[in-house]
Amino acid sequence: IQSYSYSDDNLYFSFDYSVFKTEEQKSILEIYYSINQKTLTYAKKDNQFEAAAKISIIIKENSSDKIIYSKLFKTPSVVSDTSDAILNQKIVGQLNFVISDGSYKMEIVGSDFNDSAKIDFYNENFIVNNYTSSDLKISDIELSDNITKSDNSSSIFYKNTLEVIPN
Repeated sequence: IQSYSYSDDNLYFSFDYSVFKTEEQKSILEIYYSINQKTLTYAKKDNQFEAAAKISIIIKENSSDKIIYSKLFKTPSVVSDTSDAILNQKIVGQLNFVISDGSYKMEIVGSDFNDSAKIDFYNENFIVNNYTSSDLKISDIELSDNITKSDNSSSIFYKNTLEVIPN
C-alpha cells in the first residue's frame, strides 16, 4: 500500500506499512518510511552538516477515535558537504508497533526538523486481522529493496537471520 502526498517546498516523504502475526495474540504493525536527503534543510555544525526528518505517528481506533499510539521520531542525516553528489540518497527507516486486531486510522506527518514549512500529511485506514482462529490467513507482503544474510539482531530491519530493507 503506497500513499501519496501533497508537498510544500518539494519535501518528498513517503510511507508504507505491513502487518504480521506475532507468536502471541497480537500483531506487529511495521511502518516503513523514506525521505529524500536533498529536500532537507542542512545546518553547518563543526566540520559537517546536519539535518533531520521529523515523523509524527498517531494511531486511533476507528470505532471510538481512542488514541492507541502517539509518537514523535527524529531521524538525523549528517553529511560532510551538501553537494548533489552527497545528497543523492534516501533516508529509509522502519518503526514497529504491537497492536491488537481491529480497525484503525493512522495519521502520519513527515516534516523537515529545521524548516516546519516542508511537510507531508497522510491519513490511512487499515485493519488488523484476528489470527487466533483456525481459519487459514496470511500476513501482509513486504516489498524489499535488499535482503541479505545477517546476524545483526539490533538492526531495525533484522528478521529471522536476514536484514530486509523495505522498498
